[in-house]
Amino acid sequence: MRDLVVFTLSIKSLDDTPFELAKTLLDEFGLSYQEAKLAGKSFDKRYEDGFFDELKSFLEKNIDKNILCLEHNAYLSLKETAKKFSLDAKILFITEFLEKHITKDKIKYDFKDFCLGIYKGDAIHTRSCIKDVFDAKVAKLQNACESDGYGLLEFDADIALNLAGDVLYEAKDSGCELLVVDDIRSFYIFDALQKKIQKIKKRPLDEQGLAILSSVELLLLGLGKVDMFPRNSHKIKASFI
Repeated sequence: MRDLVVFTLSIKSLDDTPFELAKTLLDEFGLSYQEAKLAGKSFDKRYEDGFFDELKSFLEKNIDKNILCLEHNAYLSLKETAKKFSLDAKILFITEFLEKHITKDKIKYDFKDFCLGIYKGDAIHTRSCIKDVFDAKVAKLQNACESDGYGLLEFDADIALNLAGDVLYEAKDSGCELLVVDDIRSFYIFDALQKKIQKIKKRPLDEQGLAILSSVELLLLGLGKVDMFPRNSHKIKASFI
């Protein structure tokens, strides 16, 4: 079996706690891994000169290992690098990996009375992982693969927040009680900026708002690890916890 390397590079200005919790799950299942970081680098600088060269060097050094990404932005950047330089690297996303280790019999809270929305989870096994272990209803969202608006925030915040609102309000109108995300950028705009989104849309979601969870947080709660939930990393509080 290949050695496991956990790749943790993210966006320095954003709180990555909801995604870093994945290491708690790896520890829970007794899985040994190495942690890899690129000193001084952040994915908010991904198009600076030399950035992809450093990722190429990282992939070449770990070409014989399973490289596990904890959030989607990191996963996409490594996959893009591997394609750009024709590297046969084994790059996995956390839900794809955990799908092999989490079974229904290990779940203590199955969310069977909940309706969940999943944003951009089809291509990275998140939807299948969640549907395999939980009994929750998973809403089919038309906007699940549309832009979350994050990339436009620094250019036109109103357009960015409107795009994010399209996702949030469809989820809410579909009966979702929480929205599951895998990307640190999506988590930020849906959670931290949710009140601004409501002002732009001129329509309240409801008194409590729509809870945003990473897929790792959802799995952690399902395993009964409520005390490990990072409440301080959420602007919109999950009332069911």
